[in-house]
Amino acid sequence: MIRRNVILVIDDDLQFLKSVTDAIQNYWDVSFACSGEEALELIRTGYMPDMILLDIDMPGMNGFEVLPKLRNLVYDVPILFLTGLTSDIDEDYGLSLGAWDYIKKPFSKTVLLRRLSVHLELSRRLREASSLDEKKLNSLVDPLTSTELTIARLLVKNYTNKEIADQMHYSIPHIKRQVSQIIEKLGIERRYDIKDYLK
Repeated sequence: MIRRNVILVIDDDLQFLKSVTDAIQNYWDVSFACSGEEALELIRTGYMPDMILLDIDMPGMNGFEVLPKLRNLVYDVPILFLTGLTSDIDEDYGLSLGAWDYIKKPFSKTVLLRRLSVHLELSRRLREASSLDEKKLNSLVDPLTSTELTIARLLVKNYTNKEIADQMHYSIPHIKRQVSQIIEKLGIERRYDIKDYLK
């Protein structure tokens, strides 16, 4: 029997948790946490989802505070904001923290399913297709953010800026800026030099 991906949804709104479950449960298994603190405790017990959907506006720790703490525990798991905060400033800040995507409520079921599918496939490809020495790759954690590290993995596989933008749901100019930052941080001259950097 093929194992279904598990998606952890973190939100304090029980009615919204039900609507997300109704939208995605035919495709993936769903688990819940009603606060950031509850989610962190769950992860610390060894629970490992394939993806995390995280609200921002929650009592206690908000999603912006929770994401870095989650990232320290589940480095390679895609974390996506699913939130009612719709301003460009909030979206930009959420993405700068390393979220793989920023999906606004109310969501379109069709678009939500498509985006989750894309990110789960990207995550699978990153895990299974990489021939890099993971120890060397993990050495990039200090200079690079989690988003930059994801892009670096794709650069090693010769993805173009457009392919990276399509996979990660960023604009091409945003990816260009990220690639430039990676090149600067690693002290290399061209994007393709990252392969030699990791040898």
